[in-house]
Amino acid sequence: MTKLIRLSDQNPTQQELEVYELVLDITGRYNIDPSSSVEAENFFVDLLASYEGNLEDIADWLDQQIRLDFKVIDKWPKWIQNSDWVYIEGKPAVFIGQIDLSVANNNLASQIFHDDVSFYVFIGEEGIKTVIMQQF
Repeated sequence: MTKLIRLSDQNPTQQELEVYELVLDITGRYNIDPSSSVEAENFFVDLLASYEGNLEDIADWLDQQIRLDFKVIDKWPKWIQNSDWVYIEGKPAVFIGQIDLSVANNNLASQIFHDDVSFYVFIGEEGIKTVIMQQF
């Protein structure tokens, strides 16, 4: 079992800091931020707690877990701001797609939004709950 430190942890060990840096490196490859929300942090804390291998193999294991747990229908999101993956019932939601609006090319969009905006559509694995979030 490997512990992932929380941002609020006081006095983490050197090994915990190294694991945290490794998690940031690997999740960064997918543009996922494990500290973007309480749900994200809880997911990654639980994920790392389930790891039973040795530290030398954790990077490959984590890379594989991200590809299994973070599902996309077509393309990965291109975030305008920081990564803000949606979690439903403690698990990463499936990314359906993205709608990008440019205010420069759309009179109505420029009346509604001050800047360009992207809408990100996520759905729970059961297909029941849908979440649409926006960044601008």
